[in-house]
Amino acid sequence: MSTSSVPRPYAHLPHYQPPQGQPFPLLNTAAWATGGLVLNAWARSMARLPLVAGPVSYVLYSTGMAAVGYSLHAFEQSLYTRQEMQKDKIVIRRMALLESTSDEDHSEH
Repeated sequence: MSTSSVPRPYAHLPHYQPPQGQPFPLLNTAAWATGGLVLNAWARSMARLPLVAGPVSYVLYSTGMAAVGYSLHAFEQSLYTRQEMQKDKIVIRRMALLESTSDEDHSEH
């Protein structure tokens, strides 16, 4: 569900910033993949295996860690989007409440 479908009657306010999903940069992918390489080297050293043997394990670890990093990014973005949608709903409810109370004030006078 897109956040653009939520009505934003308060978009004219100066402090309003629409939610924006952050793209997953290539640098983050490289950092997570490098972490996988380091993790594999550490695991091989703890198991007393030769560090240069078994290049497939390095590829698997780096790919796995890059996938973990991307999954964490996607999860964080979904939480951010959900939080922004909840904020939008709260603001809309508050605006409706303000409108109804202002209508009651005008009808009493």
